[in-house]
Amino acid sequence: MKNFILISSLLLIGCSSNNKNYDKSDSEKNKYFTKQAELFFGNILENKMSFSSYSSDDVSYTINPNHFDPNIILNDSKKMLATNGWYFYKKYNQSYIFCKGSDQLEIIPPRSKVGNKIIMEGSSGMQLESEWNILFAHPKNSTWFECNKDN
Repeated sequence: MKNFILISSLLLIGCSSNNKNYDKSDSEKNKYFTKQAELFFGNILENKMSFSSYSSDDVSYTINPNHFDPNIILNDSKKMLATNGWYFYKKYNQSYIFCKGSDQLEIIPPRSKVGNKIIMEGSSGMQLESEWNILFAHPKNSTWFECNKDN
């Protein structure tokens, strides 16, 4: 009976979390992006995905809108971003794009928060229905990121 309770408890704990981690890359650039994300957003990051391919290194997260005040990162934290070499480049559809050389940080608010009728594309990612989408990208052999189009 104790084993049944222990196994049931572990299953409930394991199944109760919606946070997924698809960390498929241990590239140095993705490790750097992970540290930057933790610095800027702290413990509100969820659903990490990281990939490394011939064309780019990418790390993405989601953030629950109940745990995130966009004014902090888009206004107050611009100083922290700037201190770490990031600058606001432009707004692209619903996304906010920050650059550091050819590296790109894209912050995309959820459709439900913004209120647009259809989900909008960002530069390297898409708007999600009910979560913030946070994307870091470094181009290797591509020029389709906003931050390296002029390079």
